[in-house]
Amino acid sequence: VKTQDLFASLAELTKNGIKTDEAVTGMKGAFSSILKPTSDASKLAQQLGIDFSEAHLKNVGWPAFLQEVKEKTHGNSSEMAALFGNVRALNSVLTLTGKGSADFKTIFFRHHI
Repeated sequence: VKTQDLFASLAELTKNGIKTDEAVTGMKGAFSSILKPTSDASKLAQQLGIDFSEAHLKNVGWPAFLQEVKEKTHGNSSEMAALFGNVRALNSVLTLTGKGSADFKTIFFRHHI
């Protein structure tokens, strides 16, 4: 994940009331869930048509990866919980794909133009 994407994520998470240490832990958990998914997460990702892998994350980038997860799960928090298991990881992903998604995209695109 690019440093800019990580910083944009952390900025949006803290803006939405998540303490910095919890945001960092949440991001670490989210990335760990992708790098080493549980068998249940792998099965669900396959059923949903999500390429839940490090290679795909590197290929499309963090914001696009999150958008794909949101679209394929239709924002269903139960499905996202199965994918991201860890509570802090899930909280971070739900924030970045939910209430913080518009601002996250603004921060991301501002730094990539």
